[in-house]
Amino acid sequence: MSVSISVNNISFSYPSSKVLKGLSFKVEPGNFVGILGPNGSGKSTLLKNLTSYLEPKKGVITLDDKELSSYHIKELSQKQGVVSQENTINFNFSVSELVAMGRVPYQSRFSRMSVKDKEIVKQAMEQTNCWHLRDRKMFQLSGGEKQRVILARTLAQTPKLLLLDEPTTFLDMGYQKELMDLLKRLNNEANLTIVMVLHDLNLASEYCKELILMDNGEIVTYGTSHEVLTEENLGKVYDTEVAIIKNPVTGSPMVTLPPKKQDVKTLKKELPLKGLKVHIIGGGGKGEEIMSSLYTENCQVSLGVVNLGDSDYEKAGELGFSSVVCEPFSTIDDDSYKRGKKAVSEADVVVLAPVPFGNGNLRNLELLEYAVGQNKPVVLYKIDSKNISDYTKGQAKKALERLTNDLDVVTTIPDLIEWLKNTRP
Repeated sequence: MSVSISVNNISFSYPSSKVLKGLSFKVEPGNFVGILGPNGSGKSTLLKNLTSYLEPKKGVITLDDKELSSYHIKELSQKQGVVSQENTINFNFSVSELVAMGRVPYQSRFSRMSVKDKEIVKQAMEQTNCWHLRDRKMFQLSGGEKQRVILARTLAQTPKLLLLDEPTTFLDMGYQKELMDLLKRLNNEANLTIVMVLHDLNLASEYCKELILMDNGEIVTYGTSHEVLTEENLGKVYDTEVAIIKNPVTGSPMVTLPPKKQDVKTLKKELPLKGLKVHIIGGGGKGEEIMSSLYTENCQVSLGVVNLGDSDYEKAGELGFSSVVCEPFSTIDDDSYKRGKKAVSEADVVVLAPVPFGNGNLRNLELLEYAVGQNKPVVLYKIDSKNISDYTKGQAKKALERLTNDLDVVTTIPDLIEWLKNTRP
């Protein structure tokens, strides 16, 4: 049996800004709704409120006419499944072990999986095309493979409502279609209610029954793709010229961008740091100040390598940033270091926070050296070879001395922001 979810005049604020402003709508049982809007419009925050991860400051959300906040976590997990944008896996589980966690809401504390549980887990993995990965470790998977495994774990919950935040992220075109076809089939055949955040307007047009278009924390319009995806609506919300044509195969509205010269200098002046990929080498709370500042600048931030449970790790999670983690109280192992290098490679710039160095995190200076070797812009924040907390008998200081002559040092957040603006690729 499917479920409905109602949103009644909800508002939500982070400490620095009001994000959702008096939203009201209802998703009927068996509907497939896509939430659209530009970056910063409140899409993901709305979804987090629907999942109960965040709680509205005002208003009420009801799931099957019962207030969301009154559900016990176990009961709620049997009703709804969530695929979030950030799915950090902190331990190197096998794929089958992770997917099996989807059955936890149906088990008592010391019970084992039943035959039925195992059948459901296998079915979820087959539906998402990851059964062949069942014996692989999670840290060995690509981003797209991880995304499919996370979805399999969620389907193993056998939810009545599925909430997804950008589920096609990391998936190539073929897997995007495979995923959306699966969701559409589950919606049609199992009457599964689905609400998902999407950036791809054309995917939303093809697969969703109804769309919610958001801007600046408010709902601009809610209706079918023909009602929502109009040149007037999209031009206003995305502040750009669009053309809507009819898909020659399906007849759905298809969004296209007509050729237009863009004043890049003006764009960078208006949004100087938006979308800049910054990797922070932090730990012990020393990166919190930097992360909070870059959050307000709409940067894409990654952190690491840090230990699971580190205060910087907790702050990154609070702000929705990704982290490269290793086991609590352990040294940075080869696998964590490899993932750290990948995060550095994907970043536009790297920032070293004033972290105390011990034997456990010394390899983070190797990451810094790797960044320099890759010709990445690197800046030191409140740290240099003369101002470093070194508990490695001088190893950290020597490592930093080799690099200091080639690197800029800033000592205030405004100076850091200015450096990032001037250095942006």
